[in-house]
Amino acid sequence: MFQTERIFEMNYYDIHLSASAISPAAIEAIEKLGMTKDGLRNNRNSVEPHHHASAPHLEGADEELWVAVKNILRADPGFRGALEFEFNDVNLRQFFKTSPTVTPMKTAPFRLSQCRPGEHKACDLHIRVNPLETSVEALNELDKFNFIFFERLVGEVWHPVYTLTFEDTSIGKAVMERLATHLGSIPGLVAKMKLEIIHDHWVHPADATQLPIVRTKDAEVWLRHMD
Repeated sequence: MFQTERIFEMNYYDIHLSASAISPAAIEAIEKLGMTKDGLRNNRNSVEPHHHASAPHLEGADEELWVAVKNILRADPGFRGALEFEFNDVNLRQFFKTSPTVTPMKTAPFRLSQCRPGEHKACDLHIRVNPLETSVEALNELDKFNFIFFERLVGEVWHPVYTLTFEDTSIGKAVMERLATHLGSIPGLVAKMKLEIIHDHWVHPADATQLPIVRTKDAEVWLRHMD
């Protein structure tokens, strides 16, 4: 039905910035520290950020870089956005390459909620699809889940990315485990799924736009429905 493998043979950290407002001077300063702009487009169920940047695949928790980037953003009087420091566990990544003849299982949409001021996610789940090998039917099945969606530029190819964020890590892991079974029943799907754990975060101001969140009570309803 599907196969699971370790995509990267190491744990690593990422730092991500999503800003609805940021000055050119702040962008230049964080780029000098190693943050690079991400290519994103076609957001659904979320607001497309004015500027999104990352310092990906850090071998360790680079606290100095984290503090330096945060200080630059704090000094930008017009900054609005969220900065997150994520841990990527090698054991929380899966790869799917399904047969074109499997029969999809039943699906249920996730309920997404807006983050309240002062609230933030504990983890997020990403499913990055290989658009060159995945069937249109598989994409249609993924759309039934009501994921946050965007396309991310990888090399010269735009990859569909389906995302969920959770307020509780244990719930995120439970949803990931359940989704693994359901993704394995989607015909013609070639994709990578991973769960990222928030190591640290900073949102400024408190009501700055963040990705919608799946609240624990709504995730529990979804899990019961999928039994």
